[in-house]
Amino acid sequence: MRIRAYDLRSNAQEALFRMQMLTDGERLSRTAGDVLTGITALTKVDSRAELDEVRAQTRDDISRLVGSAKQHLETLAQATGLNPSADGNRTTSAPHRAGNSGEPG
Repeated sequence: MRIRAYDLRSNAQEALFRMQMLTDGERLSRTAGDVLTGITALTKVDSRAELDEVRAQTRDDISRLVGSAKQHLETLAQATGLNPSADGNRTTSAPHRAGNSGEPG
């Protein structure tokens, strides 16, 4: 079990480093660091009660991280003029003009 926990922690740490390389979001990095701290604490618990407590905190931290990431992406999208489309792809906010798509207008 501990080996699996260390593997998961290693994966989380790699994801944290990738995120830090791709963004300069201070709040996002801080929240991701909190998640990693919680994951590390999971490997050091001594009782089931302590495990449950740390798991709950880690789950809350992960939820905060996801919320922070969404907010960060929305801010970036607004700053760059990109908006998420209904199908999940990013499109520019510029209006579509006839003839730009190569189709007869």
